[in-house]
Amino acid sequence: MKPKHPVLASAAAGSRTSGRDLRLIAGRGVPVLAATTATRDRLLGSAYPRDLVTVLPPAVDPASVAMEQRRLLRESWGADETTFVVAYFGEPGPTADGAHALLAAARAALTGKDFRIVIEHRAAAPSKHVMLLRAGLADLIVVDDRVAEPWRVAAGLDAACTLHRAPRRDDNRSPELPGPLLWAMAAGVPVIAEHRYAGDWLEEGSTGLVTDTGDSNRTAARLLDLFDDAARARRIGAAGKVLVTQRFAPERFADRIAAAWEAVAGRRGIRQDQHIPDVVTVTRHATDVAAHASPGRGPPQADAKHGTTGDH
Repeated sequence: MKPKHPVLASAAAGSRTSGRDLRLIAGRGVPVLAATTATRDRLLGSAYPRDLVTVLPPAVDPASVAMEQRRLLRESWGADETTFVVAYFGEPGPTADGAHALLAAARAALTGKDFRIVIEHRAAAPSKHVMLLRAGLADLIVVDDRVAEPWRVAAGLDAACTLHRAPRRDDNRSPELPGPLLWAMAAGVPVIAEHRYAGDWLEEGSTGLVTDTGDSNRTAARLLDLFDDAARARRIGAAGKVLVTQRFAPERFADRIAAAWEAVAGRRGIRQDQHIPDVVTVTRHATDVAAHASPGRGPPQADAKHGTTGDH
């Protein structure tokens, strides 16, 4: 037996949901657990009610994935151990954000120090390629689409960053750390992010370094801070790794899923002895609901790697 309507939905990164599906679940007041901050932004951009969208930080479990060897990664990038390699780990977003990261790395390289920035092709702005070519810095850019799966490249990095060229709509709402940065931290890589991410999870000088939105000079200075003080970079990387291990392990993700369900169930007056209605995954396919009719069951199982629930 299928419930009449969903009571909780999840939206995966990269999902393309039809307007009909969004209107359907929005009209019924269905809360959505977004897998990433970028997914949340897309939902809000589609006029989904802000108070119904929550980002559920993903689980990060390096032991569950194949992380490529540092030596092989750096060889593929043309970088030896004297080269400082930073990756732009931006969630899917405007090309302007990737261009801003390229500009920050270029400013750091103009000091005469050996930098590389690894970036996926959809984030690499052609105009900035031309600029760097004219400045004699073409070798600075390494386009590698493995960056889209950050656990694959994290071991080869000396730093990772997530940047935005312009303020976002929620810069003052203490948003969650984007998932890609957590993979860098899990590998012991020091990270650089904006003030919008600073707080409980990103502490300046301890678990990461903070920069200013749209300020490539400030970001370049933070890169140079890490380049010039390897011991400090190692300390920051180690502290970030401890934080991710403590707060983003799979069992903690399961706790967050359970808490999200309990919050929804409480608001809707669903008792524990009632059957658990289904969790709907918002995907490019039509929204579907499969029955979970067993009395007393806990919340549906989650895909810990991607931070989503239900089928894909």
